[in-house]
Amino acid sequence: MLTKIDKFEFWPILIPDFALLNMSGLHAPMTPRIITKCTLADGAEGYGEIPCNTGIIRVMGTLLTQLVGLGVEEALGRLDWVVAESKRLAAEFALADERGSASFDRGVTNHTRAGIQMALASAFAMHKGLPLCDLLGGENGRKRSEVKFNTYLFYLAATDGSGLGYSYLKPRAPKGEFEKMRTETVLDAGAVVRFAQAALAERMPGVGLVKWKLGVLDPEAELECMIALARALGPGVQVVPDPNAAWDVPTAIGVIQRLKEAIGDQLPYFEDPVAGLDAMAEVHRATGVPLATNMWAPNFEAHEEAARKGAIQITLGGDCHYIGGSDEAVRLSAWCATSGMGFGQHSNTHLAISNAHTVHMGAAAAVHEWPFDSHYWPWQVDYDPTVKRNMAMERGGVCRVPEEPGLGIDVAMDGVLTLHEEYLKCNRNGRAYQNRDDGPPAEVVYGGWMRPQTRAKKWFMAGVR
Repeated sequence: MLTKIDKFEFWPILIPDFALLNMSGLHAPMTPRIITKCTLADGAEGYGEIPCNTGIIRVMGTLLTQLVGLGVEEALGRLDWVVAESKRLAAEFALADERGSASFDRGVTNHTRAGIQMALASAFAMHKGLPLCDLLGGENGRKRSEVKFNTYLFYLAATDGSGLGYSYLKPRAPKGEFEKMRTETVLDAGAVVRFAQAALAERMPGVGLVKWKLGVLDPEAELECMIALARALGPGVQVVPDPNAAWDVPTAIGVIQRLKEAIGDQLPYFEDPVAGLDAMAEVHRATGVPLATNMWAPNFEAHEEAARKGAIQITLGGDCHYIGGSDEAVRLSAWCATSGMGFGQHSNTHLAISNAHTVHMGAAAAVHEWPFDSHYWPWQVDYDPTVKRNMAMERGGVCRVPEEPGLGIDVAMDGVLTLHEEYLKCNRNGRAYQNRDDGPPAEVVYGGWMRPQTRAKKWFMAGVR
């Protein structure tokens, strides 16, 4: 049988990352990911890419062996079994199989399903000679042939002298202001404006929405930064802040109302100002500003609850990784089309395989009214050895869907294996990169930094003693 699964493999890897600050801490100079690969009997190959933690590694290693020998369509039909078995194994291994309250998702089952589904679906699309989006789109195939992205920017920490190794990211001859500033300190309104202007001029020209990660400085300082940013970029560029629920309800209401008064329609929505659906609903009632989340609606049931409560008006749950696969993201888009909730996509530190799945998902989605988040194009694309032929980012943040079968990119397995060896080497040498944790780098760079769970004020700098 040509569609029989001949091999199903995965590799934990480490990918380069910058000194990005958020409520939960500071990105380490390397971030763990997992690459999955499904090979069919006819030689068709499919790939997935997901976040990495030791729980996913344990569960994935057990499940993949049980899929080898099945037909790819049969395996795709057994994804409910993957979910049930992953939950059972997570309980058996005493794993914390849930998102958690950090700025990143610590789940096991959602990511495991995603890594398996992505590889299966892209291998099946390759076998059928179809671009993945035409498989995901069902009977009518894709809904569009291009997908739009925003640019996602962060405050950057001063890490010189920390000994953490960020210096390897500094280019000897920066090609422009953006590459230069990407390894410098960005912590005040002037630097925020210069960095965003450089990103739009040199990295993602014509992009109409800039998202900025807040939850780092005092809320008053962040309000000043966002007003300065919007005014500097002008009315043709919208600004979306994301404090990762670092604020309480009164603070969020006050900041959002004042920001809306200052910049008007340049504030199309606000992401995750507070923790929990009830608090989100309260903020929306008080401000009238649409709210978005990637934190408080991790599944379909939570989306339905959020809609009933009026807690979120735009979901960023179209993330192929966190919702459990590109098929689930497409299904969520169909629910959004009928419920009236806006549909968007959350991003995290990732490489070309994740980007390709996002593009194909966006092409197959029922709706695509909001540009998707992207860490890849501002941050990782220059440091990605896993792809020989990549998608291109065009003016306005547009990625066109490739017409080749499968993902439409050429994965470089030698690059994947190099990053896997980096993972093995670093963890062998005692550098703890098996699980993402933004706390330890923050504790090194900002001596005495306290995690947000230990204090009343949750934004990053409130934890610096």
